[in-house]
Order: sequence, then C-alpha cells, then structure tokens
Amino acid sequence: MSDEWAEILEKFKVISSIPRCSGNEKQVSNYISGFAKARGCEVIQDETFNLVVKKKGTPGYERSPVVVLQGHLDMVCVKRSDSNHDFQKDPIKVVVVGSEHITADGTSLGADNGIAVAYLMTLIESSEIAHPPLELLFTASEECGMVGASKIKPGVLKGRSLINLDMEYEGIFLVSCAGGLTNIVRSRVSWVKNSGNKQAYLLKINGLQGGHSGLDIDKGRANAIKLMGELLHALSMNAAFDLVNISGGMFFNAIPTEAQATLLVGNENADVLKKDIKAKGNAFKVTFEKTDPGMEITFEAAPGNFGQVMSDYSKKSIISMLKFIPNGVQSMSQDMEGLVQTSTNIGVMGVSEDEFSATSCIRSSNADMKRQIIEKIDTVVRDFGAEAENKDDYPEWEYKKESPLRDLCKRVYEELFNQQTFNIAVHAGVECGLFNKLGDFDMISIGPTITDVHSVNEKLNIPSASRTWEFLKGILKEMK
Repeated sequence: MSDEWAEILEKFKVISSIPRCSGNEKQVSNYISGFAKARGCEVIQDETFNLVVKKKGTPGYERSPVVVLQGHLDMVCVKRSDSNHDFQKDPIKVVVVGSEHITADGTSLGADNGIAVAYLMTLIESSEIAHPPLELLFTASEECGMVGASKIKPGVLKGRSLINLDMEYEGIFLVSCAGGLTNIVRSRVSWVKNSGNKQAYLLKINGLQGGHSGLDIDKGRANAIKLMGELLHALSMNAAFDLVNISGGMFFNAIPTEAQATLLVGNENADVLKKDIKAKGNAFKVTFEKTDPGMEITFEAAPGNFGQVMSDYSKKSIISMLKFIPNGVQSMSQDMEGLVQTSTNIGVMGVSEDEFSATSCIRSSNADMKRQIIEKIDTVVRDFGAEAENKDDYPEWEYKKESPLRDLCKRVYEELFNQQTFNIAVHAGVECGLFNKLGDFDMISIGPTITDVHSVNEKLNIPSASRTWEFLKGILKEMK
C-alpha cells in the first residue's frame, strides 16, 4: 500500500474518534473546517453543519472547470447488545485486519461514508496531487432523510461536474435514482349506532415477506393493505357486515406484512363470509406462492361490545379506496433494462377517531410520471369525498443519455485496472437527486466496496479502498 493510503487510514481513524451519529455532526464539521482553514482553503459552513471547502487548482489546472467532490459526515450508529459503547462520547474502535479489511470492535464502522471524508481531507492536505479547482462538499445527516443536502443554498457550488463518493461497490457506477414523496389520503369517518345482535370477528392477513418499498418493489411481493382492500371488496358483494376498525402496516416506505379489520356479522352471514374468505385466501396464496409462502389469512370470533359501527358510506368508501388506489410497479425504465421507473406503495393505514388515513410512498425517476401517480390517487379518493396531501417531496436524479463525466470515469477505471465497469440506477433516493435543485450537474456516484453497512459487521475492503483512491486521482488528473 502507498504512503498516501497510510495517510487516508490515519485520517479515517481521526474522524472515527469524533462522535458523528446522524444529527450530531457539529464536532466533526468544526474539526474539518479548522483542518481546511489551517491549510489555506476557503470554507463555508451553514447552520446544518454542511461544509463546502474550496481549493484552488494545482499548477497547470488553474483555469480548468471546477469539480465538486461530495461525501456525507454522519454515520449510522449501531452496536452489539453486550456493548457499553456510548456513541455520544466514545471513539469508534477501528480494527485493521491484515491487508484485507477494516472493521470496528462491537459497533458499526462508519466507512459509509467516513472513507469519503478521509479521501477529501487527503486532497485538502496534499500539494502533490494534480487536480482542477475543487469544491469539496461535506453534507450532514444523510442517513436520516438527507437533511443536509436539502438545506444547501443555490449559488454555493460553482462546479457543474459532481462526483459523489457514497457508492458501496467498486467498479459499479450509480448514474440515476428515483425521486419521491409521501402521499397521505384522509377521509372523514361517520359512525352509526350498532343495531342488531351481531358477533365481532377479527379478519387478519399476516406472514407476508414485506421489504423496502423501493428496492424490493419489483419482486412482486404481496401488500397486506391492498390484499385487505381486495378481500373486503369481494366479501361485500355476497354478504352484509359492519366495519368497526381497520389498520395495517408500520412504515410508509415498507411493503406492509400484515393488516387487520374488525367486522360485526350477523349469524345468517357468518358462514357465507367464512366460505368466501377461504376461497379468496386460497386464490391469494396461489398468486403469491413464490413470493409470500408464509401468508396466513384468519377470520376468528373476537371479544368486545361495539356500540358504534362505520356508516355504510364510510365503509364502502374506505374499502373502495383501498381497492382502487394504485400500488406497486407502475412503469419500467426505457433507458436501463430491469430498472423500475415509477412505483407506489401503500405502507400504512388506520382509523383514528373520526378519520381514516392511508399513507403511500411514491417513487419515480421521471418527474412527469410521479405527477401522474399523484393525479391518479387524487382522482380515486375525490370520488369518495376524501382528500390527499403530498409532503416530503424530493427530486429524482434522471439518467442522462450523454454524460462526459460518466464516459471519463469508465475510461480511466478500465485503463487503470483492466476491468469492465457497470452503470446502475436505484429505485430509491440518494443525495444526488437533491443536488439537481442547485443546477444542471453532470453527476456520478463511485466508491470502494463496503459490506454489511449499517451493522456491527460492516467491513471496508482495503484493496478496494486503495484502488478507489487511485481511481479518484486518475479522474482528477484527466480533468484539465
């Protein structure tokens, strides 16, 4: 390994000694600010503790276009159950295992994205590495909603070529990501007096696989909330029942694994419902036998006296909305084979006093397609007297068919290491999407191989990290 790698490792150990869980970046931000100022760089620090460090180009590169290099300051902090580590004050215990990898003792390592921070600090300090004028962007709180990236003000960055250093697979370039938003449907629930002698039943769907609403949406897994809507809609065609409560899911950005509804049923309809539930449940199990083999649908008598039930209009509105609100993959990318372009996921639903709500996570790498999904949901819910609110909108990073930066990175990597590179896109949000609001960037995301991120088994591959450093230097050398 080169002397430069020894310097990078030392800087990684230094920032690992500074507490930097998401939301606690002040200390590490101040340290890097002082580090950069002491080496003659201009530093801009904002109230979120984002940093922009500006460094002049080396001789011969003074008039070259400015290049932005970016990584995030924070880390996901997890530890073993038997660990006494205090992330507010204790340093991460970095363990170098021979020449193969770096890990931590009992905690997450924070190589995501500490290795990028160490690379950038090495560039700040070096007077030997050839490079154009640099804007080194250190963002805060990436791991808890990309807060720092969302707070960067327009005009701060002058460069229009941006290299994000938060990719976790060497030789695989991230070139696009989805934007997204949270859609919340709200419908007023009216209640009427429970009339008649009816038995309460709990209808439950559980045992589903679930998963990430972006990364796993293309796997065809069942959504418990949608299944509940389909099931209740089918039941309402053959037998009468009252709806007392309905709920499902835990997180808006996760495919829900369970849903439940409390029904009041007269004796004359109980057997019909049981028969229909069994038939519909068997159909669901056939449809999802490969993706959700653990699916269970139960319909059992439940205790409780209910003086009120939902009005017939409220019941039908809720069931119809759950059936007809779009869910799952809506379109595939025409530029990258196998990539989901647009999707939506109903992740949480429930009734609170006089209101029913259902929350969806909408994602797309195309702004117009995202708008179309919003309009579809608006159209569905408006027919039933409900309203939809959109919040936490973050932009997509749309794939560019022409990218000089991407072409350069491919050429440099393949010349250096005689290995083919691959471009990928993710159906999830990354910071690059938020940078679009700051200007028309030519962007790419690269990085060394890191395994088991966000866990106590996190490992940074040393040979990969060393190669990625040589790759980064090679890119900068060519940007004259």
